[in-house]
Amino acid sequence: MGRYRTLLSNTLIFTISDFSSKLLVFFMLPIYTRVMTTGDFGVSDLINSTVGLLMPVFTLSIADGALRFAMRPDVEDKQVFTFGMKVIFAGFGILLLAFPIFLQIGVIKDYLLLFYLTYITSGMYNFLNQFARGINKIKLVGICGMLSTFIVVTLNIVLLFVFRLGVTGYLVSFILSYITSSVVLFAGGGMYKYLSAKHSEKRLKTDMLKYSIPLAPNSISWWLNNTANRYIIATFCGVSQVGLFSAAVRIPTILTTLQGVFMQAWQLSAISEYEKQDRDNFYVNVYTSFNLASVFVCSLLIILTKLIASLLFSKEFYEAWQYVPLLLVSTMFGALAGFVGIPFSAINKTKILFVTTLVGGVVSVICNYLLVPFLGPTGASIASVISYVTIWTLRLIESMKYIKMVQHPYRDVFCYLLLIIQAVLIMNTEGIGGYAGAIVCCVFMVVININDIHRISINIKKLTVSRYTVFKK
Repeated sequence: MGRYRTLLSNTLIFTISDFSSKLLVFFMLPIYTRVMTTGDFGVSDLINSTVGLLMPVFTLSIADGALRFAMRPDVEDKQVFTFGMKVIFAGFGILLLAFPIFLQIGVIKDYLLLFYLTYITSGMYNFLNQFARGINKIKLVGICGMLSTFIVVTLNIVLLFVFRLGVTGYLVSFILSYITSSVVLFAGGGMYKYLSAKHSEKRLKTDMLKYSIPLAPNSISWWLNNTANRYIIATFCGVSQVGLFSAAVRIPTILTTLQGVFMQAWQLSAISEYEKQDRDNFYVNVYTSFNLASVFVCSLLIILTKLIASLLFSKEFYEAWQYVPLLLVSTMFGALAGFVGIPFSAINKTKILFVTTLVGGVVSVICNYLLVPFLGPTGASIASVISYVTIWTLRLIESMKYIKMVQHPYRDVFCYLLLIIQAVLIMNTEGIGGYAGAIVCCVFMVVININDIHRISINIKKLTVSRYTVFKK
């Protein structure tokens, strides 16, 4: 049970840091929707989205390589850290030279300095965060996660609610949180010890780049899935509709946060356990538990969509609720695709991640261009579901060559169809009828999965009791 205890322990740490922190940011949504116009909210989201697009391009996704190679016992951490830092700063230097291009982009040119500061501070924080995980500074990562969110929340209240600084206040809040958290990671993790004047070995640099570079286009493809729809919505529907869609995406953040907390712990376990015996059984058990938890949380959030929207959105943003149910379904498939993709990182098959995500990204763009002009943001929600289902399916098929993870594929697919039915009922049925149908679907999912639910609950009880006993001793 040791591997499960490690997974549970890391999950708890990331829960304390990430879930609690991101939950606080989530509850900032009422402030955002009350002190920012839909246009301002759309602009701030587009700036962050552009940074997310450029980050893997100019850093070559070296932060992911730092995590993977720092976990290898045969590699010197100093060389990993020093080479990674060089790549980060070299990329930033190249990006600075591209400033004439950004001056031509209307959304960015008015906030060019803040755009550059957001890029470099978030890039540095991401690299230090990933390296800290690789050298097993998990508790420090958790502390910095909480610290970062505390700063964001505090500054959001001061700069947005008190001083009414709009987009500027929003971006400054995140920039200062990245700077503070990076300093704590660098000093608290003793990362100054890993800086070296010596050049890293050529073999190590080659291996790190071979691992990381395919993840750059992979991240860009994820960006196509997650973010390109904003630009298409802006083109056909206007920036205000981007603001509504961006607000709608915040509700699936509940599901994303829950899944993301576990995925961070799963990434560490999947890499460390891949070469061990009984690996397949471990992977199957974890996937089954993750899949069921994702399905039921998604189902519950679909049912509660209108209630949550009424609590979080101002009147100007309330109509965004109608995009949420399908976005929840797409978020679930995105997490499943991410889960299935992590073992490919363990065996250094990152090209598979790139190819599958690229296909999904192309599907996303095509579907958005076909659907958004006629259905608006609803079309973007549908395109998102189609794209993530595509990625998940391709990765699942490819993963079967290396490892078995799915026990009951037909039953799982049936549950996914019930989720889509739930979403359609909530979106298109007025009154109590839609809720009644959605609840029936949820009950049916419980019934057909009752055996696995019972088994998982027993195993969790064993783990928690075992951990509590060890703690007492």
